[in-house]
Amino acid sequence: MKMRMAAMISGCVLAWGGMAWAGDESQATPQTMETIEVHAKRAADPVREPLAPPASQELTTVTIPKLELELSRPRNATEALNYSPSFHRKRKGRMNSLSLTIRGAGNANVLFDGIHLGTKEDVRFADYLPASLLQEVRVIRDSTGLLYGPPQLSGAGGVMGYGGVIDFRLLDPAAEGHHGEVRAEIGRFNENLQHLHLTGALTETLGYVVSADRNATAGPDDENMAHEFEHFLGRFVWRYCGDSTLTLNILREDGTRELQKADAGSVFTGWIEEYNPWRTTTTTLALNHVWTDDVSTQIEAYYRDMDATYEKATPKSYEEHYLHERKKGLVLRQTIRFPENNLLRVGGGYAAWDNPTGKLYYIGMERREEEYSLFLQDEWMVLPDRLTVDAGVRWDRTYLKNGVLANGPKFLAGKPVAVTDVWEEPAVSWSVGANLRLTERQNCTARLAVSEQSAGSDTISKSGASLEGPQETRAELGYHICVSPQLDLTVTGFWSNIRNGLVYDGPVGISGSTYASWINADLERMGVEVIAEGKLTESLGYFANFLWMNATVEAGGADEDHDDKVPRWLAGAGLRYTQGPWRGSVSLKYTTEYQDDFSTKPQREWDLGDYWLADANAAYVFTTSNGLEYELYGGVRNGFNQHYETFAAYSDPGISLYAGAAIRW
Repeated sequence: MKMRMAAMISGCVLAWGGMAWAGDESQATPQTMETIEVHAKRAADPVREPLAPPASQELTTVTIPKLELELSRPRNATEALNYSPSFHRKRKGRMNSLSLTIRGAGNANVLFDGIHLGTKEDVRFADYLPASLLQEVRVIRDSTGLLYGPPQLSGAGGVMGYGGVIDFRLLDPAAEGHHGEVRAEIGRFNENLQHLHLTGALTETLGYVVSADRNATAGPDDENMAHEFEHFLGRFVWRYCGDSTLTLNILREDGTRELQKADAGSVFTGWIEEYNPWRTTTTTLALNHVWTDDVSTQIEAYYRDMDATYEKATPKSYEEHYLHERKKGLVLRQTIRFPENNLLRVGGGYAAWDNPTGKLYYIGMERREEEYSLFLQDEWMVLPDRLTVDAGVRWDRTYLKNGVLANGPKFLAGKPVAVTDVWEEPAVSWSVGANLRLTERQNCTARLAVSEQSAGSDTISKSGASLEGPQETRAELGYHICVSPQLDLTVTGFWSNIRNGLVYDGPVGISGSTYASWINADLERMGVEVIAEGKLTESLGYFANFLWMNATVEAGGADEDHDDKVPRWLAGAGLRYTQGPWRGSVSLKYTTEYQDDFSTKPQREWDLGDYWLADANAAYVFTTSNGLEYELYGGVRNGFNQHYETFAAYSDPGISLYAGAAIRW
């Protein structure tokens, strides 16, 4: 599914060239040659891609390309990940976004077109981002790279562990001419999607993408799950001085969202909530100046604002809050190759977060933060086209200009304390890795990383005891073999240990309100990940992935026990078909049972998981004499009609049939 089929599989085909195609050079596209000779090309090519992962991350790095997105037809950016290896989507809480969980860890660094928009739940920008705006999605599972932002170990809803990197890349401008697409889709629950985009070249060096999208649904009857969002995107890419680029993105989101009603058994039962309106504007500017083939400078700047009105009605009260936040940041990265077999990346960043209304949580009190970071990563080709090693270190520190602290000795008389001008303890992370190419069709990787996070200032213990900052150690060993064009196989074993992690300890009353309380815990996870993919015929490809994981937790002085909050195993498989005017896909994913007690009333283990996802669709594409391309398609999402739960007391609405049409020129 992850469609390394466009690279690793094609590279595997070339590796078999003497046997299968007698070295037919017509099969050797630039992308496949990069796969076959990736290390050699790194030594020879200009420095173009600042976020290319180290060689030791290649086995855990996947790209879901545009063709795969068109075949699987996700409605939004996060749905595009549903069938990727070791991925599990889980809600974090009532007002917070989804947890994009990889290998049991739910705190991935989520990038917007290669730019990290800072910490604090900014995965929310992807919750309703239309998949039609994406060129591709890049995923690094359990990443130990340090160039993408500070590793976050703890998150809302008690999600623990650094889950890697997920990069949602926007549509690239057409290289020449002017092209476009208009699309409409209807589905169950009065769901309807409309999409229009235009792209092309304004000059030989300036390209553009402009897009408008609408996504709306009424939701199931009496479930309070309606939403309506509109997105407007302007993207401009200026190529100058050879390989140098300047990219401007402006994304506007405007909509409303009803929060799903909770079933009986949740502390939120009987609540009716919505964001109306919800408005965000995200602006990014990225400069990649290539001085020479061996030296480049990257500067990334962003500004994001959000305004929303949150309404909550419970059986006993009604509340209305105005939410407001502003975020801005700047990252400078210098990339130098010296000599040809050594690639050095060094840089730093600054981010500011202004929340005059307390954002979506933080007890509704003003909060302003600044984040500072420095990072360095070096990749050295020890043996040309054979052995590559890399190492990196990252330093991050947060300055709390204004906010609340609610843990440890600052938690006085059961009431959060407002503070100003507080420096949190620095967080230091480091990593090392190696990639050994055994043969033309085999290689293995090894990685080790340690990340830490200063004590979370928004966590509360029932007793007021100080909660120490978590630290995570991660290790993995991977092996890849290209058996034939029909089978590309990767096996990865991984282990992680989290000290001073957070475990939910039930509700606690503060000043007449109820909040979640936590205790420190030690958690361990280990498992095996198996991924297979290939082309059965020229028109039919397949993918299959499997994750088995054992997780344990030791909290509050109790004996070590199995961590029921983490699924034991995940399995996915699917087929992708393209032949003449016909195309289609079938995808299956199984999530084993797990449990959670967050937000349950009374506090108890709630059975979750144990469900199959099944998506299928088919399309017919034809071109008319005037050059227009038409596409008619239809399909089913959640074909087994599973009303599964990923969060206590909140179930999926079930099967959804849909049909659509598109015109391209």
